[in-house]
Formats: sequence, structure tokens, C-alpha cells
Amino acid sequence: MKQPLPMEWIDRIFMRLHGRFGNNFTDKFKLGQVDALGNDIGLLNAKQVWAEELGGISPERIKNALLHNYEYAPSCDQFKARCKSTPPEHRDCIALPKPKLTPEQIEANRTRLQNTLAELNLKII
Repeated sequence: MKQPLPMEWIDRIFMRLHGRFGNNFTDKFKLGQVDALGNDIGLLNAKQVWAEELGGISPERIKNALLHNYEYAPSCDQFKARCKSTPPEHRDCIALPKPKLTPEQIEANRTRLQNTLAELNLKII
């Protein structure tokens, strides 16, 4: 079993989703029974389940899932699916080799750029 997310993270996720969806988000978890500290036990239970379910998911994927434009307040499964469907940061461009241009290709590109700028009445500074 993966390490659950820290409860501080879950609290922040719940605050963000509550900020977007209001009580429509948090009310679906509440039981109306409170613990000795006044916390609804249904909401506490939901947070614990979310912490376990989201364990091992990277902060970047969680952030992107939080930024997703949900039509309705997501369930844990919907949020988790959005986390997993969010690709990790794109690093493809970093891995591409820099093209090696011949002096002739460089000059042809420069000429083409100058012609384009001339057509647009722009000057190279």
C-alpha cells in the first residue's frame, strides 16, 4: 500500500474544491455526527479515504487536477482519475537534439526572414 498523502495536503485540496463548489462539495461527506473537537466524522472519514486513495500521486498531477474545469464537484474516484490522466510535465522538447544547419541553410533562412520582414514593412533591429 502506498503512503497516504499528508493530511495537510488533503485539507488544502478540500479547501480548494470547497472554494470552487461551496457546500455542494463538503456536504456530500457530512454525517451530522461530530467528534469531541466538533469535526463532522463523515468529513474526517472522507479526508482519510482521499489521503489513502491519492497516495503516491505527484504534486504536479494533483495541481493539474485541481486546475481542471469540473462541471460538478468531483468524487474521490473522479479526482483520482483526473490526476492519473494528467500527463507529467512535458520534457520532450528538452530531449530533441539541436538541428545542425549548414552555412548555406543558415543564409537561406536569413534571406527568407529578411524577405518576410520586408513584405511586412518591418526592420531587423
